[in-house]
Amino acid sequence: MKIANEEHFEKRLERLRQKIVPPFQQLTRRLVAGTAGQGEPPGVEPAAETGARPCRPNGEQLADALRALWSDLKVEQQLESWNADAASTPHPALRAPHSTVHSTVWAQMQSWLENIALAFPREPLSLREWLPILETGLGGLTVGVIPPALDQVLIGTIDRSRDPELQLALVLGVNESVFPSAPTTTALLTETDRDQLEAVGVVLNPGKLMQLAHERYYGYIACTRARSRLALSCAARDANDRALNPSPFIAHLQRLFPDLEREAFSSSPDWRESEHASELTAPLIKACRAQISGVNGGAAPANPPNPPAPSLERNRDGSSPDSPERNQRGSLLHAWEESGVAIHVRERLLALAAYGPTDSLSPALAAQLYGPVLRTSASALEQFAACPFKFFVRSGLRAEERKLFEADVREQGSFQHQVLARFHEQLRAESKRWRDLTPQEARERVGRIADELIGAFREGMFRADAQNLFAARRLKLALQDFIETAVGWMEHYSFDPHAVELAFGNDGDPLPAWEIDLGTGYRMAFRGKIDRVDLARGPGRAATLCVVIDYKSGAKKIDPLLLEHGVQIQLPAYLAALRRLPNPGSVLGVERLIPAGVFYVNLRGSYPSGKTRREVLDAAREARRLAYQHTGRFSLEALPQLDRRYLQPEGSGQFNYKLAKGNKPNRTFKDLIEADELTALLDQVEELLRRMGRGIFAGDAKVDPYRKGSQTACDHCDYRAVCRIDPWTHVYRTLKKSDSEAP
Repeated sequence: MKIANEEHFEKRLERLRQKIVPPFQQLTRRLVAGTAGQGEPPGVEPAAETGARPCRPNGEQLADALRALWSDLKVEQQLESWNADAASTPHPALRAPHSTVHSTVWAQMQSWLENIALAFPREPLSLREWLPILETGLGGLTVGVIPPALDQVLIGTIDRSRDPELQLALVLGVNESVFPSAPTTTALLTETDRDQLEAVGVVLNPGKLMQLAHERYYGYIACTRARSRLALSCAARDANDRALNPSPFIAHLQRLFPDLEREAFSSSPDWRESEHASELTAPLIKACRAQISGVNGGAAPANPPNPPAPSLERNRDGSSPDSPERNQRGSLLHAWEESGVAIHVRERLLALAAYGPTDSLSPALAAQLYGPVLRTSASALEQFAACPFKFFVRSGLRAEERKLFEADVREQGSFQHQVLARFHEQLRAESKRWRDLTPQEARERVGRIADELIGAFREGMFRADAQNLFAARRLKLALQDFIETAVGWMEHYSFDPHAVELAFGNDGDPLPAWEIDLGTGYRMAFRGKIDRVDLARGPGRAATLCVVIDYKSGAKKIDPLLLEHGVQIQLPAYLAALRRLPNPGSVLGVERLIPAGVFYVNLRGSYPSGKTRREVLDAAREARRLAYQHTGRFSLEALPQLDRRYLQPEGSGQFNYKLAKGNKPNRTFKDLIEADELTALLDQVEELLRRMGRGIFAGDAKVDPYRKGSQTACDHCDYRAVCRIDPWTHVYRTLKKSDSEAP
């Protein structure tokens, strides 16, 4: 395993691989050996569902192999170790009440394997057929451990609370549409459709009536578990102060017990129980107003709150452990403080109190963190422009969310990228261009490629369940519509797709990194991957016109304000990188590149709604043409090569532009600009990257997210739990237009 410029990380990963992989290799051998009598010779590694001798264990063989895997991984010993750690806390008040939960997990998993062996003792299934069975079984496992005490407080969902020894049951949130919850509905099938399917033996998920029946059953469970007392509560208003209705269960109970009375309860929270500084604002204002005006029933409020900072200062100065403030605290908190753990936690709290969102790194520390050459990408610099702290956490500390095995938007986009890449590679292998196919031939070829890739993509992600498979087929249809439209445009489009998924900057990439000198001995080396590069020979020139195309999973346009501030800079940065190539001929086969444009292309299409179904169907062809229209910035000088029909009123429809008198760009449409404006745009992008790089090496890591109208950098940020700012009180950096607006 090779990782460029990360030798230490590479060695760590290799050690981890050598530790993790052998048990799973042994699992493979056991499965093969166990199924050898079914046609698989011992010692042969099973192919991954390619049709070449697939491994088909039965339930007993699979259960035995999994038990052996757990033994190799020492799962039971690890769970026992966790149990021991949870029960070894010296102070009983701090001891984990669920110290036996890991033993319960082990027992549940053993029972699960026994059920597999009993349910499928002689039925061999392929590993792909086993996957949904195992997922369903694991999804139904739940673990609950009762705390080891005489007086117990159990908190759980109603469907899991079956303990008949409860003395008091508190049922919370008994409001309309909450409990019983409203039945979920699907847009595909009506209740009549479901009834007809069930009549012929097709059993689906529970319908409305069955869901309501389940909710009523849960209501019966909730109201019959307690031996002595039952209390139900419902909210009168929600968090937005809107009125809420009680559940019909409450009306039913009142019919059963006519003497049952409702009690209204409200409580003003004690400021001493505040969990955030913002919760002290209201009581502080009330206390100050009462002291100034003397109004509050003739007396100031009892125990008026004080800002928490002074108490932190006293702790910082070394107050006595027996101070009056500490003696007034609860016994559990006092015991926790005296246990020795409090010293460490207090130091952490003081560090948090000293933290400020405007804190940054020293230049020396930044240089030590990033090194003399900052190896980064244009998308990472977009994060710095959005919020320097986000870049610091992501690129400096290299913290990121755990990746999940799910067909999210990112994975769906990767799937579409791979299909189009294979389409291009197949044509190159056949010495063909996109324009050499008819639109229908291109559509059929993309369909075949997508069908082949669906099963193999990300270890069968799209075949994990019916929902993912449906999503894959929907993506395939969208790609077929796109490629049919794109190839249809080729008769008016002089450019040819020359390279797809063109990578640069990493070891083994066809193109070198794009470097920007920052001065004072520092520089940035950019890496990235360009979705598509189209080339066209300019008339009477040795140079070649170049267009960069970025595939997107939704509609996207260049926002001049975001571009000006570096938040939307990736697409033009790719074209800027290509124009700085010292030797484009080695990969692109040309001597010199002339930037002609940058475009976003929505691979799923953007279809407007219509007033009637007939209106939509009648305009289907025109709607598809507009659905995949390219948006971005392109040069007037390259317009004759981009659209041979540019002199006609409607053009080809591939680009969004209009011409004014004298065949000049109509400024109502932002995409078409003069050639010198495109050059200025690329120069501006390069200078923005240089300025941000200098800011990074200057140590800029402050929490400074931008705001543009109602949009902020925090809206889709993965690091909101790290920066600790309050979005209601934080002063955002408002993006404003400069005198020289970006093209």
